[in-house]
Amino acid sequence: MFLLPFGTNNPTRRFPYVTVTIIILNVIVYMGSIRSGNYSEFIGEYGFVPSDPSFLTLITYQFLHSPGFLHLHIVFNMLFLWLFGNNVEDLMGPVAFVPFYLVCGICAGLLHWASTSMGAGADVPMIGASGAVFGITGAYFVLFPRSSVRVILIFIIFPIVSFQLPALFFIGLQFAREVYYGLSTIGAGVGVAHWAHIGGFGFGAGILYLLIATRAVIVPNFDKVKRGEYANISREEKFIGRLATATEKKNFAGIPVEYRALMAAEPHVVLEPEKQMQVARIASKAQDFDMAVTAYRKMLERYPENPLSHRACMDIARIAAFRARDKQTAVSYLQWVINADTTGRIASEARMLLQRIRGGAMLQ
Repeated sequence: MFLLPFGTNNPTRRFPYVTVTIIILNVIVYMGSIRSGNYSEFIGEYGFVPSDPSFLTLITYQFLHSPGFLHLHIVFNMLFLWLFGNNVEDLMGPVAFVPFYLVCGICAGLLHWASTSMGAGADVPMIGASGAVFGITGAYFVLFPRSSVRVILIFIIFPIVSFQLPALFFIGLQFAREVYYGLSTIGAGVGVAHWAHIGGFGFGAGILYLLIATRAVIVPNFDKVKRGEYANISREEKFIGRLATATEKKNFAGIPVEYRALMAAEPHVVLEPEKQMQVARIASKAQDFDMAVTAYRKMLERYPENPLSHRACMDIARIAAFRARDKQTAVSYLQWVINADTTGRIASEARMLLQRIRGGAMLQ
């Protein structure tokens, strides 16, 4: 009796081209190896042999599989890669996904080498994508723990019932099983590289947990990501998450471009007053004055009574007067502040700026 996963409740934003490409490459290499007529020599040359390790075979072994019963070796590896790789690629991005996948496989091979190089199985080539796939599964474990995995409970070959399990539980169960078998078969030279699975999972989960825990990498909207809702986050929420990340990292370089894209897609969106002002000031510091004025004006239109709107008018006036050389527009905004500010503090600043622009006496 065992649990067979067949889906998740975690949609993707884009098609996982890299994951699909890796699956196709594995299938092509697999078909080529079993039809080559010299399968044993092929595996001996490109499989990873702990007693004779090389960097090349740390890569090539990941694309080789055994032609066992019903081709289950490659079928299960590719199934798990598809189920969990598509979401990891979607969040991580295709450029980062490729080296991450390969390094997971390399770390899997290295732990297998450490566990067997001086004992039983040292001369047996290790093959299979499972080490790398366990690394991807470990990444999924960290990134999407509160999503769900759809599974079928199978007794011998007959499905009993299908249901959903929390990803945290299902993946944790798979890892615990590998640890159990790995510890109970040390030195036995068994045909399954349990320590490679442990090594791949350990790297995939460990490196992401470390990067996220130390804030070296910040995942925007992480609470929703963990629930498997990343693909359903609105454009506005994504931008707000990106803004929060930029604020923590103090790196605002991409914010004006991303805000422009948000405005192109959803021109009626206006952020909360503080965030709207922050975006406008970021655009102004980036010398994107047109975008800054657009953001300030949206603030005025949505929140005309908010005190921050008075500050928005002051900033528009400064841009108009000293960047666009449009004194008439600057004066009109300053007059609005003087009339609208009942506290008098910002109005006083507006009068001083108006005097500077006009070059005349202080307005009373």
